[in-house]
Amino acid sequence: TTQTEGGDPTSVQIQSIVVSTVNEGKGVKSGLAVVTIVDDLGNPVGGAFVSGTFSGNVNEGATGTTEANGTVSLASSSTKPLNNLTFCVTAVTHGTLADFSGSVCSSL
Repeated sequence: TTQTEGGDPTSVQIQSIVVSTVNEGKGVKSGLAVVTIVDDLGNPVGGAFVSGTFSGNVNEGATGTTEANGTVSLASSSTKPLNNLTFCVTAVTHGTLADFSGSVCSSL
């Protein structure tokens, strides 16, 4: 991990949310949200616990922990059709960095 000038990181931030669908066959799809978490210096944050919700054709919660590269892939249930999907990150917690709370969303 490369640290930039300016001291130690203090908090987690959401760098990006990419929402897509995965074709399950016969018109059935599941949702996929890839969330990238960085610290306030822009470095990837592994081990952050991400919570959020899918809404649209699928309405459910999803949670996961980021890998060393700062990303976590969260999947939704399968449904047909799946052409309206939003994922909102509602919380990010980490053992040594200040948590994120609020809501950041991305849609298909």
